[in-house]
Amino acid sequence: MFSEWFGRRAAIAAAAALVLPRGARAQAVYAIDNTQGRLEFIARHRGIFNSTGQFDRFQVRATLLPGQTDRANITVEVETASAAIAYPGGAALLRSAPFFDAERFPTARFTGQVAPSGPPDRYAITGNLEVRGITRPVTLEGRIVSRRPNPGGGEVAEITANGEIRRSEFGMVAEQSVISDVIRIGFSVRLILGAPRAG
Repeated sequence: MFSEWFGRRAAIAAAAALVLPRGARAQAVYAIDNTQGRLEFIARHRGIFNSTGQFDRFQVRATLLPGQTDRANITVEVETASAAIAYPGGAALLRSAPFFDAERFPTARFTGQVAPSGPPDRYAITGNLEVRGITRPVTLEGRIVSRRPNPGGGEVAEITANGEIRRSEFGMVAEQSVISDVIRIGFSVRLILGAPRAG
């Protein structure tokens, strides 16, 4: 379950990356939170079945780099105590000292950059993830699944981000015989592009 949290964290970063449409004007700022997207994490249990969870509170801020409208700086903050999972006692376990240790480390952070990666709809999100005071490099793949005109102006974009992390790299080694070390993460969001929020 500890690993699950990492997945979500990474996913947020990925989502932020995808929000940035190529050709957008420089210095635009996009803000995303839990009202606009879903951040999930998936862990394998006993090598037999998967469990899926999510974070209920997170914030993402993406700022286009001046003169580089297809690249952006990304900052993501996640409240570790907001981890939720449909498993009896699961949320409490994730918040406990052996896992997120939410009391001592209430926030997890990702800082990095978004850049094109091959096809026009693909982006690479690379940066550093800090959890429980431990920082590790992370790379995710983002994708714009679809884009269509928005009746109120701009475009509606369906965005996803996916990747994997190892929870043990962040000191989350509890329950190794039950919960997989590799955690899959996924983020999905529907955004209106063309009118980024200022500030």
